[in-house]
Amino acid sequence: MKLISLFTILLIGLFVAGACVLWWRLASRNSRPADWQSSGPSVESVRRIAELLTLRVSVADVLTGEGYGYRGVWIVKGDAYFGIDLDQIDVPMEFRDDGYRTATNN
Repeated sequence: MKLISLFTILLIGLFVAGACVLWWRLASRNSRPADWQSSGPSVESVRRIAELLTLRVSVADVLTGEGYGYRGVWIVKGDAYFGIDLDQIDVPMEFRDDGYRTATNN
């Protein structure tokens, strides 16, 4: 008799837990905002790095040197990035449109 009561309590507990999980899934699905993704960088991510990349130059070279009884060979390979620091930009008022958050050079 004790085993049947324990089994009944366990079964009711599992049913209540399942109902709570089901209610939570249905409630969270309707209240979740839409998630939009873009393939390009956002304005916030460009602003965060505060640099607009304008040019990437790949460098590859082999350097050899010798002196003081030593001889060496160095392999140099990498990229150099040239960009614009967005924090240093100052757009004059006549070229700015604060309503549309744009700048033109007319």
